[in-house]
Amino acid sequence: MSGEREKQTDRTKVDEAATGASPLVNDASGEVTKKKTVTTAADDVTKEGKKDGARLEKGDAPLAKKEKNVGAAKAVSKENAATDERAVSKANDTTEEKAASKAKAAVTAKVAAKKKQAAKAKARPQRSAKAKKEEPPPEPSPKQPLLDDYLQKLKAELGTDIVEAATINRLNDHLPTIRVKREQWAVVAQLLHTDPFFDFDYLSDLTAYDEQDYLSVVAHLLSLSRKERLAVHVHTEREAAWVPSVTSVWAAANWNEREVYDLFGIDFRGHPNLTRIMMPDDWVGHPLRKDYEPLDEEV
Repeated sequence: MSGEREKQTDRTKVDEAATGASPLVNDASGEVTKKKTVTTAADDVTKEGKKDGARLEKGDAPLAKKEKNVGAAKAVSKENAATDERAVSKANDTTEEKAASKAKAAVTAKVAAKKKQAAKAKARPQRSAKAKKEEPPPEPSPKQPLLDDYLQKLKAELGTDIVEAATINRLNDHLPTIRVKREQWAVVAQLLHTDPFFDFDYLSDLTAYDEQDYLSVVAHLLSLSRKERLAVHVHTEREAAWVPSVTSVWAAANWNEREVYDLFGIDFRGHPNLTRIMMPDDWVGHPLRKDYEPLDEEV
């Protein structure tokens, strides 16, 4: 009996060494209560597990809290952005509304000003329109009777249609001026020179001018005996322009007609030597014509 207890005691020590648990010994019998020892160990393991779990939960809590804070910050930032966007949109709307309101006010003020001006103009008494002062007719030229006598004599001698126009050039010392038919110019010149009624024995000048639609030759005559003057115009077309020469009536017309031919290109039919007198013989064009285009721009 004593030997069996010793064996039991040895097995208990071995188990104790293996499990690390201290067996509970029954004071009455001295046997080891294994069941209670195992239960106690399991309870210890469970307690340790709970402690570890609690520690785990305690360790994850800051991370969860941090994630929660980050999410809240993002939500706040998103809300702030939406608020800013709404504020900007509202500000833009307000600016546009102010601009529209300002423009509308300007238009309204302009319309009101126009209405006020129109009402003021309507209320203002109308002024009676002043009658235009009619300029008194010019006094008759002292040379008008002389011109009338010239016309009467020419028509009586050469026909009623010989003179195309007649006037008094008041700016040129009331100079009697007539325009005769081109084809009859030489005949008229002979009458003006030889007839004692006219006696225009001196050709003071013969020139021409360009009116774009036509060219015109002008002869200025002087009667030395009567001390009277007369201007005679003769029109010709631009293309193939020509006028009868009067060199047989007034010798001074020779060079005058050559100069007009040179500078205007008017052909004086019956001239004894109608050549250029100023420009070279090979010169192209006639410089005093309005349509003249020089070949050499430097000239």
